[in-house]
Amino acid sequence: MRLSLTALAVATLSFTLATPAYAGFAACAGKEGSKLEKCEAKEVKSLAKLRANTTPYKPSDLDKGFASLDGDDVNPFNMDYHYFGVSDSGIKKLNDVANSANQLSAVVRMANYIGELNTTDAAAATELGGILLPHLEGLDAQVQEVSAKAKKLASNPNDLVDSPMEVPKAVGAVGTIVKQLASTATSAPGALKAIMPIAKGAGAAAAEQAVGDATGAAGDAVSEATESLENLKK
Repeated sequence: MRLSLTALAVATLSFTLATPAYAGFAACAGKEGSKLEKCEAKEVKSLAKLRANTTPYKPSDLDKGFASLDGDDVNPFNMDYHYFGVSDSGIKKLNDVANSANQLSAVVRMANYIGELNTTDAAAATELGGILLPHLEGLDAQVQEVSAKAKKLASNPNDLVDSPMEVPKAVGAVGTIVKQLASTATSAPGALKAIMPIAKGAGAAAAEQAVGDATGAAGDAVSEATESLENLKK
């Protein structure tokens, strides 16, 4: 199916929620004057490249409850400041783990979008937040499962392709997934903070615990997977 090709440097613009005072690229938040102009120009260029090589992720692939957001004009993942594009890796045996990694990234990005939406439309944000909260509550288990799969793939990339000539491609594709998981884990606490004004009660507490556990679990698995990939490149 699809594998995210979002580079870590560009992915941060979607992961980190900008403050309400600055409605723009999160990577440029806090900058002013010429520094802000240069930063935004750089992000616009990066975004154009992403759009040319990827397809916006569909919210319904995260949860059927988000199907009303699938249209290009309402899809948060098609918006400049929350863009999340995916592309086919060309390696069928990677589809399962790639799709799972994409879904985890989408959870984090959707949390940031909903948190931002809450500043202008609290009712809509509350409705969307109710759909997303179960995904946050189970984030630790999901991250552990996907990280374990990525770790296994990193140890045996030869099993992903039919020809030895395709092994470098497999290593690169697995590396993309590993980086994506690392970025998702790093960004999860910020996403949780963004949606906390909406999530309340036991669900919020469960989500907070799950996000914390997910960050640690992904960190360990990603480190081991990265080491395996680096050894293969030597």
